[in-house]
Amino acid sequence: MHAKVTDQVGTGQISFMMELAEAVPNPPETGTFVAYNWQLDTDPSLAGIEFIIVVRWLYDHWETYVLDQRAFNQGTGDLVQVFLTDEVVFHGATEHITIDAALLGDPTSFRWRSVTRDAPAPAPFKDQAPDSSGWVDFSR
Repeated sequence: MHAKVTDQVGTGQISFMMELAEAVPNPPETGTFVAYNWQLDTDPSLAGIEFIIVVRWLYDHWETYVLDQRAFNQGTGDLVQVFLTDEVVFHGATEHITIDAALLGDPTSFRWRSVTRDAPAPAPFKDQAPDSSGWVDFSR
C-alpha cells in the first residue's frame, strides 16, 4: 500500500489517497468487511489518536465517516461520528477522499498513518503505511 495526504491550498480541504495492491471491488462481496482508514494524531501531547477517517464496506453497504475521539480520549465526552456522503472516489486500486479541515479541528499540522482491515476493530491491521509502526508528519 502507498498513501499520501495533501493540503488543497486555499480551499480549506485536505485530501487523503491510498493506493492498494489490487483494485477495490465495487461493490465488494455481500457479507464481507473491508476498511480503508487514516488515523490522525493532531495533538501528540495527548494520549490516543484524535481522529480516524473511516471508509468501510460493512457487509452490504459502504460507510464513510470521520470519528472524532478527542472528548472520549480525555474522558470528557463521547465519540463523535460525522458521516460523509460523496467525498470518496475509487479508481481501480486507488481510493481518494477529500474532507473539510474543519472536521479535524482545522489543524496546521498532524501525524498520520493509513491502515486497512478485513475484519472490524480490534482485529489487527491487514496493511499499513508507513510500513513500520511509525507515523508521517504533515504540515499545512
